[in-house]
Amino acid sequence: MVSGAVSFPVRADGDLAIHDTRVSEPPQVQAFCGGSPVKRFGFCWVLGEAPTHLDDAPLQAGNTAPRVKVHPKDSSRIQRNYIGVTTTRMPRSTDNDYLPVEAIHLIDGDLQTCWMSRGQTRPSVQPIWIRLDFPIEHAVTRVVLRKRPLPARPRNPISGAPMRDTEEVGRGMPATITLKVSQDADTWRTFHDGPTENTAAKSDFEFRFDAQPVKQIWITAGALPLVENILHAFSIAEVEVYDEHGTNIALASRGTGVTVNSTYHGSGQELAAHRWYWPLHYDAGFKWARVGYHDDPINWHWVEKQKGVLAIDPETDKAVTELVDNGVEIIMSLGFGNRLYSGPATRDVPQLWEWNYSTLYPRLSDQAAERSWCGNFPATEMEKAKYVALVFTRDSGLGIESFFCEMYCPTYGLLDLSLLRRSFDADPIAPLQPQAAYYVTRNLATLLDGLEPATFECSFEGAPPNVESFMFTAPDGRALALWQGGRAKEHCARIPVDVRLKSACRQAVACDPVNGVQQDMLIQPVDGGMRIQGVLVGDSPLIIRLRDR
Repeated sequence: MVSGAVSFPVRADGDLAIHDTRVSEPPQVQAFCGGSPVKRFGFCWVLGEAPTHLDDAPLQAGNTAPRVKVHPKDSSRIQRNYIGVTTTRMPRSTDNDYLPVEAIHLIDGDLQTCWMSRGQTRPSVQPIWIRLDFPIEHAVTRVVLRKRPLPARPRNPISGAPMRDTEEVGRGMPATITLKVSQDADTWRTFHDGPTENTAAKSDFEFRFDAQPVKQIWITAGALPLVENILHAFSIAEVEVYDEHGTNIALASRGTGVTVNSTYHGSGQELAAHRWYWPLHYDAGFKWARVGYHDDPINWHWVEKQKGVLAIDPETDKAVTELVDNGVEIIMSLGFGNRLYSGPATRDVPQLWEWNYSTLYPRLSDQAAERSWCGNFPATEMEKAKYVALVFTRDSGLGIESFFCEMYCPTYGLLDLSLLRRSFDADPIAPLQPQAAYYVTRNLATLLDGLEPATFECSFEGAPPNVESFMFTAPDGRALALWQGGRAKEHCARIPVDVRLKSACRQAVACDPVNGVQQDMLIQPVDGGMRIQGVLVGDSPLIIRLRDR
């Protein structure tokens, strides 16, 4: 039962004037697991309670008190924390929906347009394929795959940064392909299964065979090349299919349809993905969001498309309002360039990396690349979750808002820039599921609610030399966070540490953000203060809430 008045604005004619400020789709409860609801955000399913990532272990030696699950709070119910995220671009209207390399370009008859699959970290992570369907059977004699022609001017070096020896978008031909044809989409005949004899200079690839009745063609790529900064991908301009009369029947104008297993829809991502995933920002308890990432609809080149005329995309505006309505503070970045003022691109058809940027950055040297943010730093999913927890906790202890980059990015394979897990890519939307880092961050957002940096007297007995600790004030007392510093491990032996405090408290509760559990601790009064004996410290933050009331 809810009491109290709810008011709605009323127009002069008496009808309700409802202002819809929501841009996203509200999540639905899809299932229950272990008594906890599973919420559906499009194709992403999020457990409502903290999952147990590692075997549940005591937080204090000799402590048999139950370990109770944390109940995560969304951003609107969190007073304050220092945890932020860079939004994965932003919702936008179709007027600003930038989709440069869609599959339809394979059959549009234009060699200056092209398609590109999603990027992969290795040449053969999953098969990449193209399928053509004709409205009627044709007697087919050859299939031709064409790259986008070599430009007259060489590309800018930034297009390959931070990788060498990459192909331009539209010129990413795989080393091998399998070509199959069918008349019923059930029985397939293989006409080529082998090398393409691709070279950097070669643009056309022809596969001939005796006239065959064909209604479907299926082309599967293997050994994908590096394509600009998108990693290993399949990217060409056209698929042409010729019948016995020499007519290219693989054109949209002939009624042909094209399907691909994945498309790089640009860094802005798909409209539907934003509608589904946008609420994850406040479901996770983030209190800060940084907007205005590169190729966001609030970037300069989108806001000022005509000199002197500024216009904010209405869907983007509503998305910001939705975050604020749900308790999220906004940090806005102003970027980047605008062709209206910097001049046109250096080529008629620039490479993908140039299309929306007018600021050119110098290429990294080999030495600088080794030290840069994009350098090689392998970590397992669990190790990543621990590092994310450490950074957020450390920055909170320093009173610094910090922002993870990003919430749900599935498109940039070079770095794991998402709190959601990629599996196999798919069209039109790649299904994403929460990584351990998502749940650990959500736990931390609740556990650090209201904590502010502080200092008070405490000491550690039996602690390893690399122990790190931070102290906080809390609305109901104080808090302490500690962990073993250094390189995180998927499985870390916890070390018992005695914590001595100068002043006593009524209750101490240990909170483990990795498994999302908390446990009442055994405390001992000592000389007007207190001792917490046998605190089990691992390589992820253990937060001890010291409650005075």
